[in-house]
Amino acid sequence: MDDNTKIMELAYEAGAILLENGAEISRVDETMRRIAGHYGVDDESFFVLSNGIRDLAHEDYIAGVTRLLDALHTFFCISMGVALAFMLDAAVSGTMQHLESLTAAPETAGMFVQLLAAYVGTVAFAVLFGVPRKYYLDSGLCGMLGWLLYLILMNYTGLSVANMVFFATVLVTFTAMVLAIVRKCPITVYLICGIFPLVPGAGIFWTTYNVVSEQFGAALHTGITALKVTVAIAFGIILVAELNGKNRIGKMFVKSGK
Repeated sequence: MDDNTKIMELAYEAGAILLENGAEISRVDETMRRIAGHYGVDDESFFVLSNGIRDLAHEDYIAGVTRLLDALHTFFCISMGVALAFMLDAAVSGTMQHLESLTAAPETAGMFVQLLAAYVGTVAFAVLFGVPRKYYLDSGLCGMLGWLLYLILMNYTGLSVANMVFFATVLVTFTAMVLAIVRKCPITVYLICGIFPLVPGAGIFWTTYNVVSEQFGAALHTGITALKVTVAIAFGIILVAELNGKNRIGKMFVKSGK
């Protein structure tokens, strides 16, 4: 075991003790950072939640993104659960309720309504995810900006859904990083919540629904699109993380503050 690993484990243990005794997430994160920094580990970030702690090494972005996307697993489970409910309904009643007429697509709703929905939805997820109250409004802004860029790209470019989500994810990740620096809190407070409007929960829902209703061509199309969007989110986060190597963005803020 190398020295850096021992230092990270020490920081983890200290954070776990604080978390178990009711300390605020921001306080736990700050303590872990101070311990790591004291022993010379300058390039680190910590993923601290109300129900656990994960340490993310700078050189292992893929593993970090995997853990981050794991936190969004709930969206997919809910979408699949709702869609599978139609299977039970069909088995009981012998008929399948058709939902095509109930679809609300980005092309059919006003921008103000969509941005409001993105903001409220992001804040609601921040509440559900245990984010400290003082960060609720900032989290909503992060999610709303990402969805705003998605709508702009959708209305004024010919990009695919995956490409639009990629660029929106880059904006969300950058915004989350800046907010984390300004507000002095973990980036994941904003990043996980801000990604909420872009997660392809609807794609998973329609894939399952189309399979249940035996529309296999449509199921293949929506499934592949949902997979592409998921990969686009991962690569968007990785890109910004790479560009911020050695905490370039944070150092820029420090210099501007001077």
